[in-house]
Amino acid sequence: FGPRNRLSRFVMDPDTLQIMDETEEILLEGAPTHKFYHNGGAVKFGNDGKLYVTTGDGGGDRLGTSQDLTNLHGVVMRLNDDGTVPDDNPFTTQRGYNGVPCGQTNGQLPSDAPQNAVCSEIFAYGLRNPFRIVMDPTVTNKTHFLINDVGGAVWEDISEGGTDFAGMNYGWPMYEGPCRFGSTTECPLYDANADSSIEEYERFVKPLYYYEHRSEREGGCVSGGAFVPPGVWPAEYKYVYGDFIFQEIYNLVEAPEAECTTCMPPVPAFVNDTLYTSIKEEDQHENFARIVDMFFGPYKDTQALYVFKMGGSDNIWRIRYTGSVNVPPVANIVVEDTRVDVGQIVAFNGSQSYDVDDATLAYQWDFGDGDFSQEANPIHVYESPGQYTVRLSVRDSAGQIQADSVVLMVGTPPTLNITSPPEGAEFFVGEIIVVSGVGFNSTGGALDDMHISWEVRKHHADHWHPFLDQTNGNNLQLSSAPEPEDYLAATNSYLEIIMYATDDTGLTSTAVRNVYPRLVQVCVDSEPQGLEVYVDEYPIVTPKRITSWVNHNLRLRVPSVEGYNFSAWSDSVVAQDRKIRLQPNNNPGLLAAFCTAGNSTCISEAEARASESLLVARCPSEAPSAAPSMVLSSSPSYAPSEEPEEEWPLDEDEVDVFISSDGEPIPDRPHDEELPPVDNENIWGRFDEDGATTAGFPLTVVACILALATFYPLFL
Repeated sequence: FGPRNRLSRFVMDPDTLQIMDETEEILLEGAPTHKFYHNGGAVKFGNDGKLYVTTGDGGGDRLGTSQDLTNLHGVVMRLNDDGTVPDDNPFTTQRGYNGVPCGQTNGQLPSDAPQNAVCSEIFAYGLRNPFRIVMDPTVTNKTHFLINDVGGAVWEDISEGGTDFAGMNYGWPMYEGPCRFGSTTECPLYDANADSSIEEYERFVKPLYYYEHRSEREGGCVSGGAFVPPGVWPAEYKYVYGDFIFQEIYNLVEAPEAECTTCMPPVPAFVNDTLYTSIKEEDQHENFARIVDMFFGPYKDTQALYVFKMGGSDNIWRIRYTGSVNVPPVANIVVEDTRVDVGQIVAFNGSQSYDVDDATLAYQWDFGDGDFSQEANPIHVYESPGQYTVRLSVRDSAGQIQADSVVLMVGTPPTLNITSPPEGAEFFVGEIIVVSGVGFNSTGGALDDMHISWEVRKHHADHWHPFLDQTNGNNLQLSSAPEPEDYLAATNSYLEIIMYATDDTGLTSTAVRNVYPRLVQVCVDSEPQGLEVYVDEYPIVTPKRITSWVNHNLRLRVPSVEGYNFSAWSDSVVAQDRKIRLQPNNNPGLLAAFCTAGNSTCISEAEARASESLLVARCPSEAPSAAPSMVLSSSPSYAPSEEPEEEWPLDEDEVDVFISSDGEPIPDRPHDEELPPVDNENIWGRFDEDGATTAGFPLTVVACILALATFYPLFL
């Protein structure tokens, strides 16, 4: 299990407006997460004075925790402001349930809970990762909000919540968006007349709006949203929301004429119009453009939309309605080098700033050291070493202002070196990695540990999640090395370790080391071949050699197959849904054996063959040539381990697996390869007596330079 969520109450200093850490009062702790993500994270007060808090499924995905009312995963909680449970919550004793608070017992029912007890904090359930809820300020006689619930395989959705949705089930993991999980055609939620769907049609909350992912690799990810205050923007703007992956903000527009509940997939009664496309510097990671939250706040005599991005600087942006056809100017700073010496003349160029209306521009430079200039192309000399933020504001003749900034390093920054983990190191799931390094100032003096800090990012496809926020110190032990987020993530994920060293003048240097997982390859097969097996809840067709990570607890599940009955796995496990702990040893893999329906002797014969190791997965003995192979480290030497490598944690149903061991480490990770079915007619004949086989809006985007902060998403 991963970490747990905690809800705390603090006191703010009225003079500094800073949170006073020593005043923390823990109100609630959630259940341990299955992994390090899908935490939800919204905390909002409703019109009823109650606190609404969302949690995700904790990375459990298809484990069903969001449907289990005995824990606080995948729910909207409703609390009093002191953390106690309101009597009118839907699952309390007052409402006829054996409601028991779970927030003081690790987010789960206490051991002495009565029979059929449920967690009384729960207000609604069946959610995957409700990253944001947005209170509707236009509804005053009750609590009404929208839930931006991050999807899984195919869909993102926005659903209604609040007073009218107490005790409701939003359908995860059986459903996402309008359809069953992973589907665009099985959508009985929208067809009350479909066979066997009446109960589900009435049981689950149907989303207000939903949209499909654009690709399998990155999908989509609904993030922050905001209701537009009446009168602040034109009437057609009522609700706006962002997508973390698409890097855009959309206006949600009512379109009842477009709704089609009988279409496959269904079409909602809303459409989205792109309002804003996020930007980043050319050399920055995609995450610097990814939107995590937004809200309307004060701006002069009106309000503007403040947008929070994930990047480390310039990550708070303001979008305001001007009501004018005048387009604001664009500010651009050009400087030859951002690292200069003390006393060096620095030439700044602002002449590449422009105004599309051809208005004359006025320049205002702030060099960050107390000096200013109103020239277009000024020069400046810094007398002291340090890090300086230089800002240029340009104003057109209509009074519109835009700004740009750049950070200058004056003096010689520290030198540094990461000593652990070493170059080329790899990790296995659950390993405790130690990060350490050395740093020196410009005169060669060693920096003490408080001048060193670390950040770790878990990269997945084209985005990353925070694994360790920037933390001061040295020789730090990280949390247990992660598992792959899902089946596809096993081939496109790694840890990026960043070391920062800062000297007494404020100059900072960074060093980066990527640490990749130790890979294993497993042959997954079935008898007969060509059937579907779910690997970490991702469907594959057998036979297939899949790639995963050493010590990962791999989930394998065989669904019901028409005309066949599952008999046993090749390692004698008879459960259709099982896990195996992946080991760094050789093994041909796993085979799921099926019998023709109605064959009374097949299952016992298959179990006997499995016990005698006669059922063997049939994938080629060599690793797929179409994918790069990896050199696997013989044993991790860069972090402590309580047990020697050969004594791996064991499950009663675990098996050894094949490891690719040729080639050199390269950044591109192996990909799974479809393998052609082998002829199994002779083998299958022993089981099948019949011999059968199976085969333009006037908005202005302004960089808000009043505050800089980093906001980390808890999703994807």
